[in-house]
Amino acid sequence: MRIDEFEQQLDARGPSLAGWPIVARLRARRLLARSPEAQARLEEAAVFDARLAQALAPLDYSASLHVRLHAIPGDFPRRSAPAREAGSLRRPVWYVGSAVAVVSLAGGVVLGAVIGRDAGAPGALDLAALAYGQPSLALALSSERVR
Repeated sequence: MRIDEFEQQLDARGPSLAGWPIVARLRARRLLARSPEAQARLEEAAVFDARLAQALAPLDYSASLHVRLHAIPGDFPRRSAPAREAGSLRRPVWYVGSAVAVVSLAGGVVLGAVIGRDAGAPGALDLAALAYGQPSLALALSSERVR
């Protein structure tokens, strides 16, 4: 086993050789017997694994803190949503917002189709020039189209 293969196995399977496949475990033990670099990599991986396990371990709280934390929701009364009247015309706000968006989109599509159809016609204004604040350019371009 080469050192790069050992590192791949180490990354994939961890520093405990017991979890490695038998063939890979035997090859790794032979490499560890003759390579100080492999030994150092195994030790680094073991330290990293131990620190990771320590960081992921659940915190040990005292029993009194646990009781106090679980008592907090009981201290505050639950509020319920206001009841709606039967036949009320009130709708959630997002209905109105989505309706406005759909109408705006449809209007934009229709307006774009109408303007796009007439854009090449003689005498049509250059709306892009108007939008960028150059009405004289828009009028000059439209007069060139007329000629």
